Amino acid sequence: MSDMSQPQKPRPAISQADYQRLSEFRYLIRRFLEFSQVQAEDAGLTPRQHQALLAIKGFPGGGPVTVGDLAERLRIRHHSAVE
Repeated sequence: MSDMSQPQKPRPAISQADYQRLSEFRYLIRRFLEFSQVQAEDAGLTPRQHQALLAIKGFPGGGPVTVGDLAERLRIRHHSAVE
């Protein structure tokens, strides 16, 4: 049986400016995660609980948040959000 998939298109080269932006973005994410961990610990929460509360309190429209919404916002599986 032969592989009938299309050959992959070459990816465009990433510029030095792109690398710098990605590096800065990653740095800011790490700073936010560190900040969140400290805030969670100060509140007596696990980092996962803290992230869930942020997702719920900051949900667009302020409406009710379903388990599916929470799972999507936390980028976890539905059954993990139920825990």
